[in-house]
Amino acid sequence: LLSFLQGLFTFYHEGYELAQEFAPYKQQLQFNLQNTRNNFESTRQEVERLMQRMKSANQDYRPPSQWTMEGYLYVQEKRPLGFTWIKHYCTYDKGSKTFTMSVSEMKSSGKM
Repeated sequence: LLSFLQGLFTFYHEGYELAQEFAPYKQQLQFNLQNTRNNFESTRQEVERLMQRMKSANQDYRPPSQWTMEGYLYVQEKRPLGFTWIKHYCTYDKGSKTFTMSVSEMKSSGKM
C-alpha cells in the first residue's frame, strides 16, 4: 500500500511540476488569444463603419448600365505595425466578365 501511494503521489507531483513548467507558455497563449480577439473586434467595427459610410454616400454610386457595375472598394492591407484600408475604384463588365481595380488613394509609401 505504501508503494502504491508513493507512486500515486509521485505521479501527481510530476504532473504539477510539468504544469508549472508550461505556465509561461500558457500565459503567452492567453495573451495572444486576447490580442486576436481585440484585433478582430476592432477590424469588425471598422468594416461596419466603412460600410455605413459607403451606404450613406449615394452620390458615389451610379451604375452606368444594367450590365456593368462600378464603385469604390476598401481593401485591408497588412503593415508591419498593424493594417491600413486602401480605397480602390472597381468596375465589373458582365458581358466580358472583366473586373478592373485601380487605386484611388495614394499609399503612405508612395507606391501605386
